[in-house]
Amino acid sequence: DETGGMGIIEVSPENGGSWQAECDVDWISCWPEDGAGSADVYFFVEDFEDIGASRTGTITIGGQAVRITQRGYDLSIDPAVAEVGGNAGAGIIGVAADPDAIWTAVAAEPWITIVANSGEGVGSGTVRFTFTDNTTGETRTGHIRIAGEEYVLTQTCTLELKTAVV
Repeated sequence: DETGGMGIIEVSPENGGSWQAECDVDWISCWPEDGAGSADVYFFVEDFEDIGASRTGTITIGGQAVRITQRGYDLSIDPAVAEVGGNAGAGIIGVAADPDAIWTAVAAEPWITIVANSGEGVGSGTVRFTFTDNTTGETRTGHIRIAGEEYVLTQTCTLELKTAVV
């Protein structure tokens, strides 16, 4: 939310390797900025006063990126989680936000697509999305991020059954 604060990222490099923590924006800072082996990296976020917007920054540690989204307004989504079968389909997420709140939805996995003209909005609205068949052989989990809120979609696997006449 609009109030700044602190968070922790656990770092566990392979073979106790060295790492650096880098922020791509000036409103996020990290400590320590470098190290070796497992450690906690603390990040600090400044207050954000723009009630009609959100902002996103990235902390990169040892080549791994962590996105931080901060918004200057209240926003909630409903539902926050869903489980679907293995066939392709579609879904909808309700967004409740202040009338001047500007938000954007981003699908984190390539098998989820935000439907055109529903990936951004002002105030309350909806996000429509589609997803492909799950033929991976395993249940998979995908994410849609809406101004820092996360929607989690779990999709079971489609199994192809073959029969033979003996």
